[in-house]
Amino acid sequence: MMTTIRSTRVKAPNPPPSANSVYDDTVLKPPGGSVSDTSDDTVGSPFSSAFIKRKNSFQISTFNSRTLNPLSRKHELINSAFLNHNDIICIQEHRQYHNESIKIENINEYRLITSSATKNRQNASIGGVGFLLSPRAYKSLNAVQKINSRIILLHIKGNPTLTVICCYAPTNTSDDKDKDDFYFTLSRTVSQIPAHNVLAVCGDNNAKLGPDVVKHSYHNSTNDNGDRLHDFSLQHKMIILNCYFQKPISKTWTYEDPNRSRHQLDFILWRKKWINSVRNFQPTTP
Repeated sequence: MMTTIRSTRVKAPNPPPSANSVYDDTVLKPPGGSVSDTSDDTVGSPFSSAFIKRKNSFQISTFNSRTLNPLSRKHELINSAFLNHNDIICIQEHRQYHNESIKIENINEYRLITSSATKNRQNASIGGVGFLLSPRAYKSLNAVQKINSRIILLHIKGNPTLTVICCYAPTNTSDDKDKDDFYFTLSRTVSQIPAHNVLAVCGDNNAKLGPDVVKHSYHNSTNDNGDRLHDFSLQHKMIILNCYFQKPISKTWTYEDPNRSRHQLDFILWRKKWINSVRNFQPTTP
């Protein structure tokens, strides 16, 4: 199994409202799939094929898109996924507002799955999380669940089952309550994933990790969001892939701000039990 991780970021807008610490509990049943609660094993389906198989590699990515408007942005994302052989892209800040709790769009055989963005005081769409699935990944999709406006997860049929959580954390300058609520909900969500599942937590964590907490880091110090992310990884026995593989410093940043300063803010965490299945981690541009 090989997971080449793409973690690319653009400038973020003002932070969205605080994440609710109560589950939304919206579960979507895909065509030909089956749905189960996150506390139980994912039920198989005669219409879906196993995604994880021995010697069958795949790639998972995370991407803060800033927006997927207009439609051309979606086509750009799909073209990038096709060229880079991405099977699952976790998306933050798509800014797609819709009445459905979860929406699936079929675009050139790829499936864009989104939970709705929210509206700010100016009635502008902000935030929003979701996934882009390749035809192969969608064929094995078992269930999608919206937890809240910042967290969404999916289960992919395989041996073992693959669970991917996409999340968008409050900024480092947000109120402590907002950050507490976010990690409380994320931690509760992870706690309900079956222990045997391959588990990836991917997203824009707005976190900076320094050498005081990880071995290989882009930054010289750890911010508050970084401490929270590190504590979360220890609590749930997860490996922060950005800091697991030793890479040239030029291949560890994930975001370049308007002043051309570079940062490592987006992360993929992998369940320690399955760490030997990961072959590589590589931040890249679309």
